[in-house]
Amino acid sequence: MVKYKKSRQTGTFFISGNARKYFDFTITRTHPYSTIALLTFTAMEIRSRMADVFPLLQRPDLAKEIMEHATFITADAGEVIIREGQYLKVLPLVISGSLRVSQQSDGREILLYYVQPGETCIMSLSSCFFNVESPSTAIADTQTEILCVPTRYIKDWQRRYDPWNEFVIRTFQSRYNELLDLFRTVDIGRAAIVETT
Repeated sequence: MVKYKKSRQTGTFFISGNARKYFDFTITRTHPYSTIALLTFTAMEIRSRMADVFPLLQRPDLAKEIMEHATFITADAGEVIIREGQYLKVLPLVISGSLRVSQQSDGREILLYYVQPGETCIMSLSSCFFNVESPSTAIADTQTEILCVPTRYIKDWQRRYDPWNEFVIRTFQSRYNELLDLFRTVDIGRAAIVETT
């Protein structure tokens, strides 16, 4: 995993191979170059990319706080971002790529959903709200760029910023609607089976 941290002096982002302070997982790969290396991404470029996929969060004061407190990372395909059973320190907002969210049952992986650009993980959001262990694992399905928002800001922003509150509500609503669609599909399938018997 590659982590980008903003420099207050230059407004550019730097690279670090150690993301352990942000995630509780075993790092499988460190960056081959020096611990600190200048990148081509600037704060303005990252904010522009965030605006493309998170238009709801572009209220100036909220966007400024996100840029000040969030950390931008790039995860390779297959890298574990969140482990089932861990307490979360950050909430992942997907800029590009996707996360595969799943649970383990009897040694098997049960796929729950994918987190696409412009989305966050509803289970991670719930874990952050209530400070409970994550009930699921999130793995980068492809190379994925993520803004990591420290959990201590999530409730505060929901009280202070209507756009953030709306984003949270829409996240829950979207997954709830997907669940209803799944139930409808299962019911239709059962009805079809009954009709053919």
